[in-house]
Amino acid sequence: MAGCSKHKHQFKIPINNNTQDTLTAEIYNTWTGLTDSVLNIVPGKQTLVLDTFDLKSIYINKYPEITFFAWDKAHINITQKHIQTDSINEAIIAHQLWTQKIATGETSSKFKWPGNLSNYRYIKGWIKYDDALYGLFNDTTYQIAPNTFSGYRLKSYPAAYMLLHKYTDTTGMWINDYVKHVLEKLNHAGTSTGVEKLFLSLYFKPHKVNLRNDSVLDALSKYKPGVYKELKAYYKKRVQKASIKKGDKFPHLQGTTVNRTKSNIEFNAPYTLIDFWATWCIPCIQQMPTLNKYAKQNKQHFEIISISVDSKKDFPKWLKYAHKHNAINHIWVSDTTNVRKQLGIKGLPHMMLVDASGTIIDPDFPHMSNPLAKKWLSALITKSQTTTASLQPGS
Repeated sequence: MAGCSKHKHQFKIPINNNTQDTLTAEIYNTWTGLTDSVLNIVPGKQTLVLDTFDLKSIYINKYPEITFFAWDKAHINITQKHIQTDSINEAIIAHQLWTQKIATGETSSKFKWPGNLSNYRYIKGWIKYDDALYGLFNDTTYQIAPNTFSGYRLKSYPAAYMLLHKYTDTTGMWINDYVKHVLEKLNHAGTSTGVEKLFLSLYFKPHKVNLRNDSVLDALSKYKPGVYKELKAYYKKRVQKASIKKGDKFPHLQGTTVNRTKSNIEFNAPYTLIDFWATWCIPCIQQMPTLNKYAKQNKQHFEIISISVDSKKDFPKWLKYAHKHNAINHIWVSDTTNVRKQLGIKGLPHMMLVDASGTIIDPDFPHMSNPLAKKWLSALITKSQTTTASLQPGS
């Protein structure tokens, strides 16, 4: 396939749709979750214009989403079963699997970028970050060398969020202490003021507007007024554009149960944690045992509903996971594109917290790997127990 032409800091990415269908592709910013554009991909060849050396997330209906790096030889080839990309983007997909496996201890080996790519200037920077990520996961005494971080390469690094999260890893301190902790870590690493600001704004930009934002802003206003102003404006913009937000009613959804019957999604507990996932999503599978354990231990106080956005071909695989983790209320929804669009869901897993009336408390609840998730769930259980006790006769 011919290489892409570069023009005014942009690349023209060739797309070859080898199916008979017109597909819809949503291109969004990997960090902020903001949609950049929506493209109809007709059968045959066309081009997609992306910013130079930028990292994007692309969701094409009927296919797993991909992280995509725009460079001069990037391309996309769509078949009935797969999305195929160029050598760097295929390596990025493999790299993301590596970061997930190293985080869960499934591997202790360093990632090997293909030899023909390792001299590419951006990948040279990423290899440096790989070394840092590997060190943080495998050595409790590991210290990141001074001046490791470079703003542009950090922004495009495929596993940036994993690196930042591990770099600032704590035992679950509250937001105010957390921001202070991040700043201390950055200062220790000798990070420049400009990169420090980029680091903070990237790290604290969640994909959705949620109950953490006020705490983040309050903390940053004390430590970093410049970042505080930037994020305050960003959150205001997100509230205006959010598909669904705190205080909205969860929409009517119907899906298929493990018994292969149709069922409406209902809320029968004081609180319900809704988990959107897919069988091809490794982080989704990794948190499933924890969700199942919480569902067993706390069924009087909250329910967990896992909604699969798998395609029809993965239904048997979904059924297998659903039977294995049977304390969770599993629902399979076939109309995945419309559901994801209606609820503004980009990456997976995605979790929402809803009360008994169906009102959304948090449209982007943290993953179970985040210590704050367990803290908030414990607080909700305590609140539910207190409420239940006050309703008992003689209370």
